[in-house]
Amino acid sequence: MIQCRRCEWNKLIRGRSARNHPLKRVFPRFTGCWELQIQPYEGDGLSFSSPAAQVTKNIKFDGNDYPDLGPNVAPGSASSGRRVNGRSLEITDKFQGKITDTRQIELSTDLKTLTITVRMVGQSKPSDVLVFDRE
Repeated sequence: MIQCRRCEWNKLIRGRSARNHPLKRVFPRFTGCWELQIQPYEGDGLSFSSPAAQVTKNIKFDGNDYPDLGPNVAPGSASSGRRVNGRSLEITDKFQGKITDTRQIELSTDLKTLTITVRMVGQSKPSDVLVFDRE
């Protein structure tokens, strides 16, 4: 398990275009420490699980969409992934087949820090940057 360094995460989704986005009801305002569990998934994939949000993303890096799981997941939510290099991933989140955001996930060279940069579709500036320390 890894824990976010920044323990006040105001909003995952910002801006007028995201007002009715299905994730808004899952992450309307989160305070407290954000934990993320990452485990192997079906051999060459990874499972990303957030106990606080009750959301799990099981992803293989084959370009296919995999449904997001959990009681707070909007029906039609899915994710796909690709390996950028040995320490970087890119996760694309979709709702009803349309891309909603992209997450760049990078592991530090000492393997102790994970940084997730979230960019909403059509935005060049990140909507959020999460930095996690390995426990």
